[in-house]
Amino acid sequence: MYSFYGSWCQVEFLKSNWDLCWCDPRHVETAMAALDPVRRDDGRRVCHFRNHYELTRKNLLSRNLSRLRRRYVREGGEEKASLCDIMPLTFELPGDYKMFTEHHRKNPEDIWIVKPVTGSQGRGIFLFKSGEQARGGTTHIVQRYVHRPFLVAGRKFDLRIYVLVTSFCPLKVWVAREGFARVCTHQFSLERLDDKLGHLTNTTLRLRNDPSDTFGSKWPLMDLRQWVELNHGKLAIMGLVHDAGRLVLTALTAAQTAVSHDPHCFELYGFDILIDADLRLWLLEVNASPSLAPSDADDQRLKHDLLQDVFNILDFEGKLTGKERRVGGFDLLCNGEPLWAPVPGGRQVDTRYLNLYLATAVLQTVPSSSVQPLSSIISPPLVRQDPVTAVLHHPASMLPLSAAGFSGHYQTGHGGIACRMLIQLMVQQHHQVITLLARQRDVVQCCFIMGHTKSTHEHV
Repeated sequence: MYSFYGSWCQVEFLKSNWDLCWCDPRHVETAMAALDPVRRDDGRRVCHFRNHYELTRKNLLSRNLSRLRRRYVREGGEEKASLCDIMPLTFELPGDYKMFTEHHRKNPEDIWIVKPVTGSQGRGIFLFKSGEQARGGTTHIVQRYVHRPFLVAGRKFDLRIYVLVTSFCPLKVWVAREGFARVCTHQFSLERLDDKLGHLTNTTLRLRNDPSDTFGSKWPLMDLRQWVELNHGKLAIMGLVHDAGRLVLTALTAAQTAVSHDPHCFELYGFDILIDADLRLWLLEVNASPSLAPSDADDQRLKHDLLQDVFNILDFEGKLTGKERRVGGFDLLCNGEPLWAPVPGGRQVDTRYLNLYLATAVLQTVPSSSVQPLSSIISPPLVRQDPVTAVLHHPASMLPLSAAGFSGHYQTGHGGIACRMLIQLMVQQHHQVITLLARQRDVVQCCFIMGHTKSTHEHV
């Protein structure tokens, strides 16, 4: 049965007229099997790489970084290898238990954090000082705890940065300008290692412990940028943005040779990053299914724009030239090799910065009540149009979006209705496991496949 929403419609599973499959990571093989083996070059896309876990499982990410570090030692010595030191010191237990206990014996004052190699919502995570507490039968990692984090109003926070990888060979990476910081509910204190609300930033954990709590929250990256600039200056911001790009590239390069590349695959990752008191960045984890279920009006707007930009970058209609450095709110960070920010006037500079503009204002069609546009120190603010319009001068339409809590009008292109329907399903249909997007000729259509298994979408 077909149900039309503008140029989008709902169709049955395994119909031949789909172009994009949006599914839970557990169902990648099912999605890949849905590809017609005779027409493998027809431009269809699946939203995960087959073995994405080489990047998203904490123990495998640590192994891949260690392998890349050893390669860099052989190629360029310790200075080049130090680029791989983006995660706190990590041991994989139970295999590394002897090494961990030896290190713990030499450094008895260190604080450690235990994390399952998979999982979400803060489950199975705890802090400790005694080495005996690290024992356990299942595979997990133990990391040296970053005991001096950069604090906001005395509270710990981490960053969520959205990264779109459209190819691992060659490596092609897009980074969203918008994201958010997740702020802890309780004041940070090393005297209370058992206080999860003071050490873990997961929003679901906060709401599970106290549904009425309103302090711990998501803070727009643009607001955080303003906070850091006030306290540390503009050069600190430029350094942090550059270091974030380098961290993303290092993590993806470490997993590049391990991930099975397929031209039909792409992936939207959620990078969780911590800033310490010395303004050094630490990678906490990479999420293969960052939650797209909005928690408030600002979050809803952010994720709507995020999905719309992803669809436009995938470019099913073949409108892009391939030379774009920006599409909507995404900047191209790497296209086989890192891209560098252009220098005004072509003058010589001592320091080059990556083509990354995190927390640079992208003015919205519908202004957010809490996200104030902030003038960029790196690039002038960009007015958000339909990404296709911004790049191709393709006419946009004003569509009223009322489903799933949307209100007002957004300026959308061919992806707008799909974004609205996807978000609606992610909010209302938590049992969904596979979603297909389809187009026939010049008309883009959408089909939704409903499963019966509880979704493992990460909830932040």
